[in-house]
Amino acid sequence: MNRPALLASLAALAAFAATSPGAWGQRPPSPGASDAGRAAFEEGRYTDADRIGAQLAASGDRGTGLALRARALAAQGKVDAAIALLEPLRASSTLDGRRARIVLGELLIRAGRRADAAPVLLTFADDYNNDVITSHDAEGLAMVGRAMFLLRHPKDANEAFKDSVRADPRRLQTLLWWAELFFESDNPGNAEAEVKDALALAPKDPDALAMEARLKVEDGFDFDAAEKLVQQALATSPRHPAALAVRAGIALRDGDLDAADAALDAGLAGTPGDLELLSLRAAARFLADDRPGFEAAKRAVFARD
Repeated sequence: MNRPALLASLAALAAFAATSPGAWGQRPPSPGASDAGRAAFEEGRYTDADRIGAQLAASGDRGTGLALRARALAAQGKVDAAIALLEPLRASSTLDGRRARIVLGELLIRAGRRADAAPVLLTFADDYNNDVITSHDAEGLAMVGRAMFLLRHPKDANEAFKDSVRADPRRLQTLLWWAELFFESDNPGNAEAEVKDALALAPKDPDALAMEARLKVEDGFDFDAAEKLVQQALATSPRHPAALAVRAGIALRDGDLDAADAALDAGLAGTPGDLELLSLRAAARFLADDRPGFEAAKRAVFARD
């Protein structure tokens, strides 16, 4: 394969990996331990997030707690263990169960098990069609939208997100998932609108800042603005994988391999299983004419998906 074609393949692989990033699963809805767990996860303190998730699960929020634990395990590259943790809730029809099921569906896809993920994700369509999820259930509708996005039904996903925002226009996770749908559908204008709404609600949210930085790079090639947004995201979440992926991508475009490696080292130290970071590592090693390093990075990607 020639150099441009290989770089295009790596870029496509990184773009696919980015759909699994950093904003996985349902944001915990209640204060206290849920917020502490979310903060620990976003800051890359996965041991703390796992511990808090176990406390939530033991206190009655089983699905929310196990979803948090699974996300923490997956971020450390332990995807199979995360899936095993959530499997007992595969058939749960409760709200708590749905919070676990949406993460389970995402993780199965991340593990390359799309056929196994499909029946898990289709349960959200069943819940919607059977009025288990109603037109007033903003959280449930957002999960329907996420499930349809993961199943590659963008029109159905868009309608569900629209209904979710209609039910609750101030729900941050819905806005971020909707922005991701638009970004992946090559609709940066609408993605930008949703991210701006998200940042109006939560100006320091690292997921929103990282997505805005990605849009600055991909849509406007405004690297300076993107780097400022990355810095803001990292101020809240010092090892945020999506933010560091944006920084590494900018460095690769500039041909600054040392800066790219530094960003990738920082990101992978916190989230060793992140597919986008691993894919960018492969690109960096290729550009450095480091064939053994490229092959090792490629194996690390394919070992996970």
